[in-house]
Amino acid sequence: MVLFIDENSRIDKESLRQYALGELTRLEQTAEKLVTGERYHGFWEGLHAVIGLEYKDREKERLLAVESQLKNLNNFVRTWISTAVESSEAFEFFIQTKATEIRSGDEKKDYFWALQIRHDQLIALVGVTTEIIKLMEEWVAKQPSEVVKDEKFVEMTKRNVEQRVYYEAEEIQHKREEMAR
Repeated sequence: MVLFIDENSRIDKESLRQYALGELTRLEQTAEKLVTGERYHGFWEGLHAVIGLEYKDREKERLLAVESQLKNLNNFVRTWISTAVESSEAFEFFIQTKATEIRSGDEKKDYFWALQIRHDQLIALVGVTTEIIKLMEEWVAKQPSEVVKDEKFVEMTKRNVEQRVYYEAEEIQHKREEMAR
């Protein structure tokens, strides 16, 4: 895991933005290929059919939600790119909105905290998305009936992508705080 924080807890904003932009762009393109690529069309049709035919009620809904998240991962990442790291201005706005949410009365401290929170979120987003893309690459090479029983696939019914990013960001925050001690 790459962190953009020095020993004084300062964050290299532009390096973080450039790193996140590059990684997320690559991940978005890979997700797009894995979902819309001609050679994967049969997998996605098969996955949808297996879920629709072999599962019922709540379990079916949860599995369909995972399928939807995977098929829309490229759009999820694209949204993060456009709202957070596409330009220096977007990144600054991304940080400022978090600082406004914090609103402790000390603008400098709010900005510092907001920057750290956004750092952790972006590093978590890259990590979680990378992990999911690796899983997708494995899954599209398997039979859909195997995939719906895969432990990692089933795990996604319990914690969606956004929740994974949130929990990973918390872990990064703890690691960052340990480094600062």
